[in-house]
Order: sequence, then structure tokens, then C-alpha cells
Amino acid sequence: MNIQAVLRVRYINMSKSSDHNDWNEEDDAKHLSASSGDEDVPSKLPDAGTLKSGNKNQPSRMALRAAELRDANIRVLTLLWCLWLLGAWLVVALLGGGNEGVRWMVFGAAIGLFGVWPAFRLSSIGSRWLVRKKKYLMVGEVFMEWLSLIVVLQAVIWPLQITGGWYIEQTILINGLLIGWSLLTGIVVACGAMSVHGSRRIIAMLICMVLVFGLALLEFTPLQRLLTVEVTGTNYTFSVVNSLEQLWLLSAGDGGLGLDVYDKEIWWITIGAVMGLGICGWVVLKMIVSTKAK
Repeated sequence: MNIQAVLRVRYINMSKSSDHNDWNEEDDAKHLSASSGDEDVPSKLPDAGTLKSGNKNQPSRMALRAAELRDANIRVLTLLWCLWLLGAWLVVALLGGGNEGVRWMVFGAAIGLFGVWPAFRLSSIGSRWLVRKKKYLMVGEVFMEWLSLIVVLQAVIWPLQITGGWYIEQTILINGLLIGWSLLTGIVVACGAMSVHGSRRIIAMLICMVLVFGLALLEFTPLQRLLTVEVTGTNYTFSVVNSLEQLWLLSAGDGGLGLDVYDKEIWWITIGAVMGLGICGWVVLKMIVSTKAK
């Protein structure tokens, strides 16, 4: 008996039934026999437990459904992300391009990562079935979406090094900044995506906006001196919590502020700390949801 055909039939019946634990095995066998033309199909199919855990090489019903939804979401998101980057490039070209155009292209990518993607993801209802059944799977789905965005972004950032005349160190720092802050944003998106309640998703979106704009407002508070660092040996300063200010300094064209500015340790420490915080946050989130799933 073809186990893939059995899984396909059961998947069809599962999607038609509101209670996925109710199996009509005789109907499954009839449907399988009619669709495949195989007269040797037994009237008693393997139970759900056998399909789920009897053989480690056989995918479970939940795994099949989760993989299908995840792949569909990532394909759509990747297409939209490519269109977004293409649109940003066209806008920059119409405005004249040049070194400032390269800078605004980077900011267009940052807006997509920090704002547009969270808004799209948290307003999407395509995976609500998955949210209700296995919330912890949403963490992996959001992470895969983030990874697909970052991989596509590399095809934009590195060619801009030539167009903008950036140093290698400058390009790595820009890349690290976008990766680090988008990691933090992704954690918030994953937490919001695990809920079907609109209020929680709205709160998650507001937190994403705070990460981008709210922390920048701290420069106008008494905490400014604590959050502002100086690039050693230069007259430049930046806030460690203001990603937009850092991106503005790093994305200047024709070598920007000079190699003697970008090779300072303070840049690598600041951006490295954000990336480390993002990685630790994802690990902790995965551990929490895995514990709850058990």
C-alpha cells in the first residue's frame, strides 16, 4: 500500500472535518481505492497513532499541514519582499540616485524589516489554524520568514558596497545592524503571531515601533548621556539604542566618515551586543514554547 496516498486521503478528510481526531477509515479506504484504482487497498487503514509515531520516517498530519502552510507563507513573503526592494530601488533611481540614493536604499530596506514585515505578519490570518493547534510552531515559522528576508537582503547590500563606495568594514557593520535589530523585531513578531487575538497582535506591533522610533526618543531625556557613546579619536557620537542614527552614520557614501571611524571597537561592540541579545532572545523563546508544548 502506498503510504503517501494514505496520507493524502487522510489530509483531505482532516481538512473537511472540524475535529481532526474523528477518522472514518472505511470512507478513507473507499476514497483511496476510487482515486488510485488500486483494488488491494485494505478496508482498515493504520490508525492515527501509527502514522504519527509508529515510524519516525513517516510525517505526522500536523507536520504535513504545518510544512505546507509555512512554505506557502514564505513564498508569498519572499515575492513581496523582492517587490518592495525593487520598488525602493526605482524610487531612489527616480530621485537621482548617487551616494544619497544608496543611503536611502538602505533605509528602504530597514523600513521593510523593522516596520512593513511586522505589520504584514501580524495582520495575516492565513495561519490561524496553525496558531490554534500548535502555537509553538509559529516561532519556527516566523524565524524562517526572517531568515528568508535576510538572505534576499544580501543580494542588495553587497552590490551597494560598489555603488556607494563603502569599505568592507562599513558594509559588514551595516549588515550586522540590520540583522541584529531585525532579530529583536522578529522575537516580538513571533510572540504576537502565537496569538489569534487582535489586541495582542496590535500590542506586538506597537512594541516593534517602539524598538525603531521609541528608543530614539530617549535621546531627549536625562538618559541621553548614559546612552550616547563617542567614537574614540573622532568627533562623532551615537546612541546605542538608536538604530536609525547608527544606520545614517554607517551608510554614508564614498567611504562615509572614513575608515578610521568604522574600524573602532565601539561599533563592533555595540552592534555585536544587539546581535547577541537577539540570538539569546530567540533561544530563550524557543525553550519557553518547547516547554509549554510538552
